[in-house]
Amino acid sequence: MAVSSRTAKILWGKAGATCSFPGCQRRLVADATELNGDVVLGEIAHIMAQNRDGPRGKHPAPGGDVDAYENLILLCGQHHTLIDGQPNTYTVARLLQMKRDHEQWVSEQLSSGQHPQLPGDTAHRDEAVSESRLRVFLCRSSGDKPAVWRLYQMLCVDDMDPWLAEEKLLPGQDWHLEITKAVRAAHAVVVCLSHSSIRKTGYVQKEIEYALDVAAEQPEGTIFIIPLRLEECEMPDQLQRWQRVDLFESGGYHLLVRALQSRAQTLGLAVPTHNLDKLLIHEFGKKLQQMRVACGLSIAQFGQYSGVSLRHLSAMESGRAKPGVDVALKITIAFGMGLREFMEVRVEETPDAKNSGDAV
Repeated sequence: MAVSSRTAKILWGKAGATCSFPGCQRRLVADATELNGDVVLGEIAHIMAQNRDGPRGKHPAPGGDVDAYENLILLCGQHHTLIDGQPNTYTVARLLQMKRDHEQWVSEQLSSGQHPQLPGDTAHRDEAVSESRLRVFLCRSSGDKPAVWRLYQMLCVDDMDPWLAEEKLLPGQDWHLEITKAVRAAHAVVVCLSHSSIRKTGYVQKEIEYALDVAAEQPEGTIFIIPLRLEECEMPDQLQRWQRVDLFESGGYHLLVRALQSRAQTLGLAVPTHNLDKLLIHEFGKKLQQMRVACGLSIAQFGQYSGVSLRHLSAMESGRAKPGVDVALKITIAFGMGLREFMEVRVEETPDAKNSGDAV
């Protein structure tokens, strides 16, 4: 399969023959000269790759067809190379938002004759907003990666700016230098503890040492180091002086958020919210249905792709069941995004959404 001539014309028309990348808006046709004809500079990029091994290729394409208009974005060559070279940065949700913003700008410009403010990149706006968010360094051992990545997603939803190596470090960066800088720039350090981490010697112990050095510079009584147990385990001697929180206990996460809220208030930063509760309890099922319909997938198709049972998906969409964090992460990963991106992405509700459920 390939992009049809009709689909290409629609994409070029809606993008106004300009690059959709925020801040670029470069004209994608170079005018003819006396010696040569016009030159096409634009490239049609796939949001979800044509094969599963390509950038973002493991996610379902909007509309179910990788070559459909919904899965395409018009870019200059430089920005096409950029988004495919950094697929973890330029996620499905980010590119879909980028496409919507740019095409809306083109439509407004053509219909009004005005020059409205260029569409902003949601991720770039987030970078500015993150300056007012509480920066939380997550210290962990390699064996605890799944549990701490789950915590990272939860903190993102609750309006914090957590720092986790696999999410923040870029290829080629000096990880020793960057981690040291991140610890020093953090407003709080959460030390994630388990049986494996307290027995393991290596970089996690160095991270704790860095955190202890920075903690020594804080005013007395400051909440800076928060020991967090992922499971029943002993507390390292150097962390005994600080009150711990047990994430595996009922209410453990909310207790952690309370401590981080207190730290944010002390620093005059935006106070972390309880968006996670709001998302999982009140909004998740409706957003799931809207996203699934926008991707052109039946419940059965999405269930097969995400690994969540048909009955559970149907119950969530109808409001009869609420997802836990683990199920919510399975679903958002299937859409190619994290919990916060899922919460923020805007999906137009279609007339089919109310009648899109499959019989169970």
